[in-house]
Amino acid sequence: MQNGNILRQRSVSIELLYPCRRGRPNESSYTIDDNLIPTNTTHRDLGVIASADLSWSHHYKNLASHAYKTLGLLRRSFRSTDCINAKKSLYLSLVRSQLLYCSQVWRPYLIKDIVLLEKIQRRATKYILKDFVSDYKSRLIALDMLPLMVELEINDIMFFIRSLKLPGEHFNILSKVSFCYNATRSGSHLRLSHTRSTNSYANYSFFNRLPRLWNSLPPLNLDDSARVIKRKLQSAFKRNFDSNFNPTVPCTFHFVCPCHRCSCSPNIASFNLSFYLHVRLLGVLPR
Repeated sequence: MQNGNILRQRSVSIELLYPCRRGRPNESSYTIDDNLIPTNTTHRDLGVIASADLSWSHHYKNLASHAYKTLGLLRRSFRSTDCINAKKSLYLSLVRSQLLYCSQVWRPYLIKDIVLLEKIQRRATKYILKDFVSDYKSRLIALDMLPLMVELEINDIMFFIRSLKLPGEHFNILSKVSFCYNATRSGSHLRLSHTRSTNSYANYSFFNRLPRLWNSLPPLNLDDSARVIKRKLQSAFKRNFDSNFNPTVPCTFHFVCPCHRCSCSPNIASFNLSFYLHVRLLGVLPR
């Protein structure tokens, strides 16, 4: 009797989420003690919102909403503060930390989502510097910061590095990706095998996008500590940022752009510049 009561109490908080392609919902229904289990199109777990259509659009909108609220709170609470370092520290600890949380699961690959999240840091740099005239690149250089999308790439790589150095008891990352030796490259930087899936959602998941990013990096010594490796990555990404970043072209927000056009192109740096200039003229990309 007691177990039955516990089951009925738990059934109140149970929801069904049917992952499926758009336009193909699952109409099956399930019951517990003749009580119909409700279905939902989204579900929040550990701060990440999963959707039945396998996209992360709801999560991006929720993330942007919370980040803007926190940024607005900082602006109201520290209106009289002129210390750039203090405002930068507040942004990094209270706003950007939200934008980096669990990014290995949901990192965006659609241009509209990339622009949506990068806009948050654009606005934050204006607040920190009180500079509403300079362009985004100039503000990032003044603050010694990298674009948000580059920070997400660093998150991906460091998760891989830490998983290699400190494998978990129930998770071995080499069961998902594997190294392969390429005689044309330095032996200290092995390549990861790269496979593509027929499912577009799977192609942009962590274990499918990681090899392309890893194989584009300069040689890394895996015997170095994670801190040293991260410092080398930041230096390499900073050089790429200085030479290639264009605040009006979303494909340059990354070290390796994950969008469909760039991921399918043999030349990683290639993109349709005229299309993005058109988007810029429409006002989608602010300064």
